[in-house]
Amino acid sequence: MSNVLVEGYSKQPYSECEKLKRKGMNVAVFGASGYSGCELLSLLHKNSYFSIAFAFSSEQGVSQLWSKLAPELAGKSTLTIEPWNNSYFETVVHTCSAVFLALPHEASAEIAARFVAAGVAVFDLSGAYRFQNASEFADTYKFTHPHPELLTSAQYMLMEWLSSSKDYSKGLLFSIPGCYPTAATLALKPLTVNGLLAAEQTPVITAVSGVSGAGRGLNSRTSFCEVSVQAYGVLNHRHTPEINNNLQQDVVFTPQLGNYKRGIVATCVAQLSPNVNADAVYQAFADAYANQPFVRLVDAPPAVNHVANTPFCDIYVRVDGQKVVVISALDNLLKGAAAQAMHAANHVFGLPITAGFQDFFSRPNVHVIKVGGALLEDSADERDHSPLKTLLAALAKSQQPFVLVHGGGSAVDSMLHNAGLSSEKINGQRVSAPEHMDIIVGALAGTTNKKLVQAAQGNGFSAVGISLADGPLWHMENVPALGMVGQPTVNGFSSAGKALLHTLINNGFTPVISSIGLTEANQLCNVNADYAAAAIALALDADLLLLSDVPAIRDAQEQNIGAISLAAAKELLAQDFVKGGMKVKLEAAIFTSEFSRRTTAIAGWADSAAVIAHLQGKPQGTRIVLD
Repeated sequence: MSNVLVEGYSKQPYSECEKLKRKGMNVAVFGASGYSGCELLSLLHKNSYFSIAFAFSSEQGVSQLWSKLAPELAGKSTLTIEPWNNSYFETVVHTCSAVFLALPHEASAEIAARFVAAGVAVFDLSGAYRFQNASEFADTYKFTHPHPELLTSAQYMLMEWLSSSKDYSKGLLFSIPGCYPTAATLALKPLTVNGLLAAEQTPVITAVSGVSGAGRGLNSRTSFCEVSVQAYGVLNHRHTPEINNNLQQDVVFTPQLGNYKRGIVATCVAQLSPNVNADAVYQAFADAYANQPFVRLVDAPPAVNHVANTPFCDIYVRVDGQKVVVISALDNLLKGAAAQAMHAANHVFGLPITAGFQDFFSRPNVHVIKVGGALLEDSADERDHSPLKTLLAALAKSQQPFVLVHGGGSAVDSMLHNAGLSSEKINGQRVSAPEHMDIIVGALAGTTNKKLVQAAQGNGFSAVGISLADGPLWHMENVPALGMVGQPTVNGFSSAGKALLHTLINNGFTPVISSIGLTEANQLCNVNADYAAAAIALALDADLLLLSDVPAIRDAQEQNIGAISLAAAKELLAQDFVKGGMKVKLEAAIFTSEFSRRTTAIAGWADSAAVIAHLQGKPQGTRIVLD
């Protein structure tokens, strides 16, 4: 499985967390000076949706800069980790929507209950709320739970195996699984949930963990000078009941301490049912993790070094007759703790599930899509299945990153008409008189832009409406014959504009860009939307898709033209049968290809499936390719 960034949003956020989301996304981290706590701070620091309001160590701790404690994670952050005391409680409740607890089980059991009662979401990395049964909890963790009434409402967040039948809408308490149970469950769950294992055989799991799983505290048993590979907790380790519950299957689980810092490798051996073949096993894993970006199915046994300092679990499956061996590897501090907590928080707040993890993924190509004409006029349409909303819904499902660029000629015409004004066009471009610019700017960067933003937000995108003038995204050269009209020039590149676009895209936002630009004399100007899209495509080194009312340019025989060279496109433009809207669109496509030096496609917006196919590498419509 390739590590491609999935910018898709979670399903609708849980209703209780939706209310908290309106409060703001300030959070507090408890146990911030520990290994998992520091990793959690790092992920939250990189997640633009959250703001770390507080970081606490134990009451016995001292104030210290995070950058001093973990410089490799904090960089130049000025965040201070403060020792916790109860006087902070009301301030945290008033300020924060969520708290993350990387604390001992006893401490988490108490403080989690207080925050939940105060209406704050809790993501608990300890074992305090992993069991629904108080007796089972007491048997496992060797103390009586102080708040057994919360056990049945706590939501167990093994992210790849959340129950589709459970109602999560009212909960505020989210329990993060242990590192050993995560490694073991991800390895065996595709087999148990599909009934592929022999009923009379017990799976055997041997898992080796680095010493960081024991925490930062001094302990001679986990000192590198003392550690040797050695089993512990034989037949009585407290994670065994958690694994059994996850799998609905008894297992023999033997943990071992390894003489390395971080990571777990779990080797799981099991017997398949007599009628199960290898293809069924491999298909079960492929189906289970096809859309799970944090699980990678690999073709060789994974090593600790493959997953250390990453949020991934690598899984290798091998079948020989009725014997199956599954080996999983993960970082105990990330996928086994902090990263799973971050994944859970993204999910319950309805955020992009990879927010905070951008550095771990390669990115699919960003597409620049220019919208206009009837599709743009549809932005005010209230119908649930209007063409624009249908297209946006398809784009959301495809999870393809894109930028929308738009004009809005109809809106400009309407607003000018209402003001008793009119304007002419020369070669398809509007003459924009200086005295008309307030109306033109309001129509394009205001009304049209915000209606598109509204439509995109309604389909799950975190859309941001900007214009060519912001940054600026590209410097424009004034075309005096057309009044306050600008045109992008090859030397108009703006490093600040490119940085702005990448900042938005890399943090999961969808830019919606109006064609209002800024001249080198710092004056607002009206830019042809096709030309504006060409500039954005050049800034992002992206291919451009011009959505049109027609599915493609047609030749003399009324047949759709597929790929065509730039030289051939120019020859086609001179033909008599190319006229009207088709001619204007072809002229724009020629300009954009010549200007951006990238492939430009003209395709119809009416067939959203064809648009998505094009973005996914199956070309549609007419493509002008470079000679």
